[in-house]
Amino acid sequence: MNLITREELKARIDSGDDFKLVMVLSEWAFRAKHIPGSLNIDNPAKATELLSPDDDIVLYCSDPACPASKFAYQLLTGAGYEKVSRYAGGITDWEENGLPLEGEWAEEPGSGLGANGDAGGQPSYPGREGLSARQIRSRVRCPARRCVSA
Repeated sequence: MNLITREELKARIDSGDDFKLVMVLSEWAFRAKHIPGSLNIDNPAKATELLSPDDDIVLYCSDPACPASKFAYQLLTGAGYEKVSRYAGGITDWEENGLPLEGEWAEEPGSGLGANGDAGGQPSYPGREGLSARQIRSRVRCPARRCVSA
């Protein structure tokens, strides 16, 4: 499997390289946040419709354990696509290193605020102002359809 690092991907984006950056998660995940300039391709039929075997393609999903980009890589290379790479770190690695994201839940790096200066479209939790979405998720459990604080 041909892997690309975060630094290599950032350099390609910054230099304006001609390639297709593809997030292979659901439309909902894409709308929430994605690396700027990404396409959203969430199924094999859409992949063959929107991508050419001659395209230079970089695939990513959520994190190194996510199987979606691994599956998409195997599917495309098996179908004769030769210039395919996988950014294994995904959204998690990109975001944790303070790099920009787009989408309704994307935060401006270091601010905790979305692109519109709001909470990034995220739900508000009374008494938890100032906490990141990750901190809130780690403190809330929702067993049996009712949320309770941890």
